[in-house]
Amino acid sequence: MCGRCHSGFHPEFANYIAHPDYEDPNEYPVLHITYILMIILIVGVFLFFWTHTILWWRKAWSEEYARKKACQPSPYKCEGDNVERFRPLYRVMHVLLILSFLTLVMTGIPLKYPAADWARTLVRFWGGAYSAGIFHRLAATVLTLLFLYTILMSIKFLFPGGRVKGWLGRLFGPDSLFPNLKDLQDIKGMFLWFFNKGKMPKFDRWTYWEKFDFLAVFWGMFAIGLSGFMLWFPEKFSFIFPGWFINIAALVHSEEALLAALFIFTVHFFNNHIVPNKFPLEPNIFTGRNTIEQMKHERELEYDRLASSGNLEKMKRPSPGPNESLAWRIFGFVSTAIGIFLTLLILWAVAL
Repeated sequence: MCGRCHSGFHPEFANYIAHPDYEDPNEYPVLHITYILMIILIVGVFLFFWTHTILWWRKAWSEEYARKKACQPSPYKCEGDNVERFRPLYRVMHVLLILSFLTLVMTGIPLKYPAADWARTLVRFWGGAYSAGIFHRLAATVLTLLFLYTILMSIKFLFPGGRVKGWLGRLFGPDSLFPNLKDLQDIKGMFLWFFNKGKMPKFDRWTYWEKFDFLAVFWGMFAIGLSGFMLWFPEKFSFIFPGWFINIAALVHSEEALLAALFIFTVHFFNNHIVPNKFPLEPNIFTGRNTIEQMKHERELEYDRLASSGNLEKMKRPSPGPNESLAWRIFGFVSTAIGIFLTLLILWAVAL
C-alpha cells in the first residue's frame, strides 16, 4: 500500500500511523508523552515571557507617560550622531529571515488548522496545496542556509583565524550572545524594576531577551529543521528511524512551529517594536544604526566600554536619509502587520 505513493523506503516505513490520536495515552503512549512535553514547553515559555511582556508594558508606559508630562524628550525620538549597531550583512540576513519566516508560517500554519476558513484562503493565495508546499520548501531552504551560515559566523567569532586561546573569554564576553551570570542578575533587576523596587538594569551590547531569541533559533532549527527534513524525505529517513518516528516528527514540527510563530509575533515584536518607548517601530535592524543618545539610554555599559576604549568614534556613521528611513519603515510596518494578523488568525483557530 505504501508503495503506491512512495518508493525507495525501508520496510519499517510501514509503521507510520496515518491518523493517530496524540491525546490517547493507551493506544499511542510515546506520541502522547511527546505531545505532553511539547504542551509543557509551549505553556512554560509563554507563561514566563507573556508575564514579562505585560509587566514591561505597564512599567514602560508609566515612565513614558511621566516623561511626556514633564516635557522631557525621549532618547528614541532624538536625531544626532549615529553609531553602527548591525553590519550590512546582518541586515540583509535579517530581511531574508523575515521573508522566509513569514512564508513558512503562511504556507505551513494552514495545515495545522485545515478546518478554518482562513486556512483555505491562505492556501489558495499560494496557488493551491501543491504550490504552497513548493514555497514552503524554498523558504525552509533559505532559512536552513541562514542557520548554517550563522553557525559558521559563531565558530569564527569564538576561534578567529583558527585561534583557540581565549575562546572562553569570547564566549562569555560582552560581544557574545551566550548567556552569563550577569544575565541572571539582569532578569532579577528587571522584575524589581517592574514593581518599582529598583532601577532598570544597565545593559551591554546584548540583553538577556536578545540572547534568548538567538539561542532559541538553535533549538528551533534543530527541532523544526530536522523534523521538517524528515517530513520532506520520509523514505530516506526510514532507513534511520522506524515509520512511527515520522509521527513524532510531524507533532514536533507542528507544535514547535506554533511556538516559534507566536513567540516572534508577540514577544519578539513587543521587545523590539511595540514597547511603549519605541512604538511603533525600532528601525535599527533595518538601518543598522542607533543614535548615540539611544545607545546611552539603552546600552549604557556598551557606550561606556566603547567610549573609554576610543572605539566609539570608529563606529560613528551618517544618519540614514529620509528615503532610506521611509523605505525601511514601510517594510517594517508591513512585516509587523502581517505577523500580528497571522497571530489573530491562529488565536481565532485555537479558540474555535
